[in-house]
Amino acid sequence: TAGYSVSHTALGWAPGAPGVYHHVKRRADGTLIFDVRYTIGPGQARVVTSAETGAPVVFLGDSTTFGTGVNDAETLPQQFADATGRRLPVRNLAMSGYGPQQVLSVVESKQGQSLKGSRTLVFQTAAFHAERSSCWASFMLRAPRYVLVDGVPTYQGPCYGDWWVAVRSLFVASATYQQFVAPLLGKPTRAEMDLYIAILIRAGERARTAYGAPLVILYMPRPGDYLSRAGMTEADVMDRLRAGGLTVIDGYLDPKDFPGQPLAIPGDGHPTGTANRARAALLARGLALPP
Repeated sequence: TAGYSVSHTALGWAPGAPGVYHHVKRRADGTLIFDVRYTIGPGQARVVTSAETGAPVVFLGDSTTFGTGVNDAETLPQQFADATGRRLPVRNLAMSGYGPQQVLSVVESKQGQSLKGSRTLVFQTAAFHAERSSCWASFMLRAPRYVLVDGVPTYQGPCYGDWWVAVRSLFVASATYQQFVAPLLGKPTRAEMDLYIAILIRAGERARTAYGAPLVILYMPRPGDYLSRAGMTEADVMDRLRAGGLTVIDGYLDPKDFPGQPLAIPGDGHPTGTANRARAALLARGLALPP
């Protein structure tokens, strides 16, 4: 539905006005991948049915947390609310395409005032977000850009403000890059991973000092050699985040534990309701929040 995503000064883009947005995705041959509806409520947040009073658990993140491809009842934040008996208020401030820089931007900007009184902030992430925090992903042009200045992530304006980033994004979006270059170099460098980790640690520090809320990382390890170019492992990433003061919950799901239940939407790749329920349970246990 038109108006689902609108421009936002601090974040680049955000959900549109309150309402129900219909999203249909089909394969090239016309067969259906999904047909779902997203309900956006006040404050540009996707609706979660949970407790109405108390200190909220606030979810920040991208389409995997927002719930692209699933209806409202199957998103990770809603599944977390259900897993904890709907005893806590839960907010879903995620949006398709967001990266770690939007998390840092939220806690650093006036928009972060809405986080006051939060119990916990949760960010579901994976190493591929380094392509976003470095502005490498072609769709991040409007996103906030951070660079390390004396080891501290420092805001530099939108990604498109750097001419090299803008030119590079056009190349990254090209068919030539996707077919020939991405298989060879489409992995994060050590510098990109260092920036990714530093942004998350800085966001956690800011969340604690400004709002008294811990930032919890629900990390999704990626099988294979995705981090080989950076000379790191998925365990290294989680260790560095923990060393930076963040609570990290390993969100890996073994497909063998879910026979006949796909964890990713076939033909799309976003998490299914099954995956969201499983990770919500991991998160509830990790935060010591029994049902």
